[in-house]
Amino acid sequence: MKTDVDYIFGETLPEPGTAMEVAPGIRWIRMPLPFALDHVNLFLLDDGEDGWVLVDTGAALKPTQDLWELVLANELQGKPISQIIVTHFHPDHVGNAGWLQERTGAPLWMSRTEWLSARVNRAEPPEQFQQYAPDFYSRAGLSDLLVGELRDLGNHFHSLVSPVPPIYRRISEETALEIGGRTWVPILSGGHSPEHICLYCPDDNMVLGGDFLLPRISPNVSVWWNEPEGNPLADYIRFLQNLDYMDDDILVLPSHDRPYRGLHERRADLIAHHHERFELALEVCAEPSTAADVMYQMFKRQLDAHQSRFAIGEALAHLNYLVEDGQLDRSLDESGVWRYRAEA
Repeated sequence: MKTDVDYIFGETLPEPGTAMEVAPGIRWIRMPLPFALDHVNLFLLDDGEDGWVLVDTGAALKPTQDLWELVLANELQGKPISQIIVTHFHPDHVGNAGWLQERTGAPLWMSRTEWLSARVNRAEPPEQFQQYAPDFYSRAGLSDLLVGELRDLGNHFHSLVSPVPPIYRRISEETALEIGGRTWVPILSGGHSPEHICLYCPDDNMVLGGDFLLPRISPNVSVWWNEPEGNPLADYIRFLQNLDYMDDDILVLPSHDRPYRGLHERRADLIAHHHERFELALEVCAEPSTAADVMYQMFKRQLDAHQSRFAIGEALAHLNYLVEDGQLDRSLDESGVWRYRAEA
């Protein structure tokens, strides 16, 4: 899936450990990740004499923290980080929030559900995943070998996230964030995560899109073992459909890839992408099929265990949407595996 968006800085990227201005009072930091998606974008918002408001923090890994030391020493123009905003609880966003709060004393702002999710995942013993997740993957129709690999892969949240601060400030839909003479309006939605925050500045026609408005790839929207009948895709599609009020030439500052313009073509392509996958799932499920059957049709390349965890979650997200929409019937077969069949 590719949209011809306008990357306003072309191929230019901030150098590691530096910050690059993308608009007056807004600076872009790019931090490494040890995954196929090898980076995350963080943003500094100039709040005048009060300092800088940081949006997202990167994973709590030593290479990232070493780069943070360079940013703290050289890129803040002698001003402190005064507040930390985290868009959602995933490790590449919340990972260094606790570590940076210890360094700076800045309060943490998150939506309530994202803060609770971060706290729960950080406190959850690894044995809980190994106890409950294998049944979830078996019911999805994955092989015993792959289920074992997923069990052994485990939950790496602890290794990527510093202790999550026990005190936070809540961002709700009614919160107006006044930063450096700009008003940022929060947009909260489920989908990629349960209560993800985008920040919209209507006066300056900008939006901090987090993981919801990526220019090149579709954000992962998955069903996970702890909410097996969830319907996150309905929330995400509703979010995309409700962006009519924004200008097409709005400056989108995403959490991955590069800043761009061309929002409406991009969101239309994202919606179309998921509808294509609905059609594929319905075709596969013309005969009773498992979530694994659908996954292998959606993702025809070779998948390792890490990739399979996201792929089966995405397949289930499309299937759960269609079940809730009345287009698929779901039943448990005699071996304890969910089977899906398209309604006649």
